[in-house]
Amino acid sequence: MSYVRVPTTSADITNAWLGRVFPGRASTTHVAEPERIGAEYGFASQLYRVRLDSFSVVVKLWPTDSVAGSREVMVFRAFAAAPGPRVPACYHAAVDDAAQRGVLVLEDLHNVRQGDCLTRLTAPAAVLLARSVAALHATWWRDPMVVSADWLLDLEVSRRDEAWYSQRIGTVLDRFGNRLHTATRRVVDDAPRIAGHAHAELAAAAPTLLHRDLHLDNVVFDISTDEPILLDWALASRGPAVHDLAKVVFTVAEPADIDLVLDAYLNEVRRRGVDELDHATLIHHLEQALLLYAINDTYGKARWVPSTPREQQIIDTEISRVGLALEMWNRLRPGLFTRIA
Repeated sequence: MSYVRVPTTSADITNAWLGRVFPGRASTTHVAEPERIGAEYGFASQLYRVRLDSFSVVVKLWPTDSVAGSREVMVFRAFAAAPGPRVPACYHAAVDDAAQRGVLVLEDLHNVRQGDCLTRLTAPAAVLLARSVAALHATWWRDPMVVSADWLLDLEVSRRDEAWYSQRIGTVLDRFGNRLHTATRRVVDDAPRIAGHAHAELAAAAPTLLHRDLHLDNVVFDISTDEPILLDWALASRGPAVHDLAKVVFTVAEPADIDLVLDAYLNEVRRRGVDELDHATLIHHLEQALLLYAINDTYGKARWVPSTPREQQIIDTEISRVGLALEMWNRLRPGLFTRIA
């Protein structure tokens, strides 16, 4: 394909541009102006539905000098042919380094139900999502392509030093202090040591491809089959599988369904050939991921300035979920804090 310029705004999504994205198609004349969609769910990008004569696509635009970077383009180029879980088909993926802009032209998913990160899933839906995430992890378990992809975020390399915590703890306590559960406050107060312990316990865990942003705003469900379709791969990472699993277990599934979700995940990764992961190891690793999730969601959200009421709802919901997750885990496996070296 000849060079196709990356659009800066929706005004650049023209007939001529679409003709270069879809060369040889019978018709690529769009019949309406690009329609903005998903604004309430995506904070770092702009999504547009573009209706052509015989089909429609979704065009995603974003600045690559943001936290999203160009990673999602690389994910679709490298992994989307056989990702494991279902993802939207990708027709075009490009980055303009000079203009610092990225574009994806994706399948327009019809007959799907949008997830909502302010809610949780029923048990059957959570089981299907756990299997989908297991398919992702098993497909790329210790895969050389994942290990060598230097553009993936690396969770080991991206560990924070003590200065990072000391610069933020005051903000965490000022903003969330009176809302932190007892267990959450213990994690916040001792975050550098707890994070060091958790990372050390996960050091030998197998690397795999991680979605790393598994909340329900980034999932839609096929209405006819309830199959999850994973969206928004901007934070794709390399690291232990339990980082994704922790989000499913502690923020997506209902607390009462934890055993169902864990069994579904473990059975699926083993069915797909990952024999090294047993239940005891999974539980031990999940505990470490829970601790890191608690740290990341408190320290990470402390400087998030919400621009909409929904964003504030997301912050409040996530802070509450951290405390509920820690307390639930400590009930299921008493002595959480005594096991931290």
